[in-house]
Amino acid sequence: RDIAGLWLNRNGGEGDWEQRAKGTLAPRGARGHTLSQFWQARLAYVPGHSGELLYANCEGRNLQDQLMWLKDDGAEIVGLPAYRLRAFDFGMAAPGAQRPAVYFYGTVGKVQGLYVSFDWFATTPVLISRFPNGSIDQVAAGLGLVGDMNRFGRCYLGFGGNGWVRTDLRTAPATSPATENPHLPISLWPSSGAAHG
Repeated sequence: RDIAGLWLNRNGGEGDWEQRAKGTLAPRGARGHTLSQFWQARLAYVPGHSGELLYANCEGRNLQDQLMWLKDDGAEIVGLPAYRLRAFDFGMAAPGAQRPAVYFYGTVGKVQGLYVSFDWFATTPVLISRFPNGSIDQVAAGLGLVGDMNRFGRCYLGFGGNGWVRTDLRTAPATSPATENPHLPISLWPSSGAAHG
C-alpha cells in the first residue's frame, strides 16, 4: 500500500486517518520538484484560517521547489512565488489585512534572502535583506525562522553556524549594511546583544 502523501485525522490522532493528497506534494502540473521532500520540510496551518496550510520542502537545493498553499486540508495545492525555501513562518498581519504576514528565507526572481509578504503574495514579496546575519550563512532548515504574531514587522532567524538575529522593520533611517530596501530598513540584533550598524 502506498502511504506517501498528506494524511488528516480529525479526532486527536485516534481512529481513522484520511489521505488528503497522494505522493509528493506539488502544485498541479509542476515539474522538477524534489521527490524525497518529506525528510526536511515544514507544514503549518494558517493562523485564523481553518483548513488552510503552508508547506515547503526546506532542504533548499532544488530551484523548482516552491512554497505551497494547501486548501481544504490539502485537497487543493496552489504554488506561491517563493522558491528554494530554507524556512518560513507567520507574523502579525498588516493593518487591514485578512491574513498574517508570511516571512521566509528563500529565493524570489533568482535572488536569495529574507523576504516578507504582507498581502498573501498578491504582489511580489518584499526583500528585507540578502544577508540578515551580515555574512554568508545559511538559515537553519525547517524551523530556523520564527515570526512574531504580537509585534508587527518582527521575526527571528537561527543560523547554521553563527547564532541568531532578530529583525525589526522600522520607519526611522537605518545604517545596517544588511538592509537591501532603503524604504524598509531593519534593525538587527545578534545573539551577543549588540546591534549591527
